[in-house]
Amino acid sequence: MKLLEELRADAARYHAPWYLEPGFWATFTYRLGRWARRQPRPLRLMALTPQKLLNQYFHIVCQVDISPEAEIGPGFALVHPRNILVGGCRIGSNCLIFHEVTLGMNANSGTFPELGNNVDIYTGARVLGAIRVGNDVKVGANCVVMHSVADGCTVVVAKNRVVSRRIVDAFGPRRMPVEVQASAPGVRPAGEFTSKPTPQPPAAPAAPETRTPPRTRAAREPHLETSKKT
Repeated sequence: MKLLEELRADAARYHAPWYLEPGFWATFTYRLGRWARRQPRPLRLMALTPQKLLNQYFHIVCQVDISPEAEIGPGFALVHPRNILVGGCRIGSNCLIFHEVTLGMNANSGTFPELGNNVDIYTGARVLGAIRVGNDVKVGANCVVMHSVADGCTVVVAKNRVVSRRIVDAFGPRRMPVEVQASAPGVRPAGEFTSKPTPQPPAAPAAPETRTPPRTRAAREPHLETSKKT
């Protein structure tokens, strides 16, 4: 049976017991879905129900998404299956994929890449577009491959280099110098971690209070003054 032969080849790629490897079960979920879609309707429904539950688990928990349109040969191994996206690609036998890998389309093509046999794709690599990666190819970590690769080649990223101080200074200082911080109002100099409150500017003087002189009794009771005169 083709399904069992592919699963045996997948299990043989792992050093630890295959039943303890989450990568094997992610591949098993993909192969079960491919097999179920070729079966008659009653059997297809019975097999797709647990397959969809397993697929949701790997999609939500492990962020592993293998398209049912992908054609993957035997001996497929996922090392540290986390954040892996495999689109509708054609992948040969004995392919090894590490975590953080994407096999998908790019903005200028509507098709997926094709991988040959014995291809190893390491952490963080991206293989995008309508390209072909040949047999016995190794794609190094963090590579972005958008052109076809011939058989037996190894793809690596550009070498890291140390830039000069002049280039770093062109971006400006990382923080204000101490003397500038000390002169800035309300800014505490770097390295000062005291509990003293930040000085505040003096408040404006209050306006003088004006008092109204008290009124006399005659002003309060003018009718009494009128009665005295009469």
